[in-house]
Amino acid sequence: MRTITYHEPRSVDEACQLLAELGSEARVIAGGQSLMVLLKQRIVDPGHLIDIKRVAELDHVRFDGGAAHIGALTTHRAIETGQPIRGKLPMLSEAVAKLGSVQIRNWGTVGGNLAHADPAGDLAPILIALGASVKVVSARGTRSLPLESFFQDFYETALGPDELLAEVEVPEPAEDVRACYVKESIRLGDMAIVGVGAALAIDENSGRCTNIRIIVGAVDRTPVRASRIEEALRGALPEKKALRDICQDGVADYHPLPDIHFSSDYKRTLMAVLIRNVLEKLIYGAN
Repeated sequence: MRTITYHEPRSVDEACQLLAELGSEARVIAGGQSLMVLLKQRIVDPGHLIDIKRVAELDHVRFDGGAAHIGALTTHRAIETGQPIRGKLPMLSEAVAKLGSVQIRNWGTVGGNLAHADPAGDLAPILIALGASVKVVSARGTRSLPLESFFQDFYETALGPDELLAEVEVPEPAEDVRACYVKESIRLGDMAIVGVGAALAIDENSGRCTNIRIIVGAVDRTPVRASRIEEALRGALPEKKALRDICQDGVADYHPLPDIHFSSDYKRTLMAVLIRNVLEKLIYGAN
């Protein structure tokens, strides 16, 4: 059995210095809800664990500059139940409530969830739909990038071996923006078979859709945009009956990755259904 050296930094600078020295030999652990499974299954075998749970500066939620700044160590439960997220970003609180069990949400962190980059993760679709970005830090400095470009492949992100995801920035939606996340899973709290996050604005004069973003998870290596459906709805005033055809036509070219439970064809059908459900809820207020 390989010996793992455990490190417990108390500051971002200390954590970044450890990552600079250890590089790919180290893994960062926070809540451990995902990493511990990988360690037990011997899928990853790091020589060093860097536990950032006690880095207090990474545990925060604040609003300034027209955006929510959510520290990487903020727990899912804090997003679900805490103010002011519930007041200003209720769609995010509602999405997080669909993630796992209360016990998992009490310990799992926003940064850990995103850095794990599971394609079936619940946070990425709604955050991308809301235009979120991430702040990444290292001993070399700080950089920001859109969350949409953060995910690279199965369980792979744009993080370098010496970098740490420090914060998620979510723009405060305008008053006319509506957003939500829905998913289908085998059991309540399970990973998504298909998950859909969407955000759009409704012009108060014309009633037409603007600024629409539809993000689908659990169908490819990374979350994907439903671009054809976005284009069909942008600037449009769709009738409720037309949404079925728009959604079915809009996913026709997708070939979702099958899994041990469901075929690609089933997932494609489910994509169309869930996207239509989301759009009906956002445009018409349907449950």
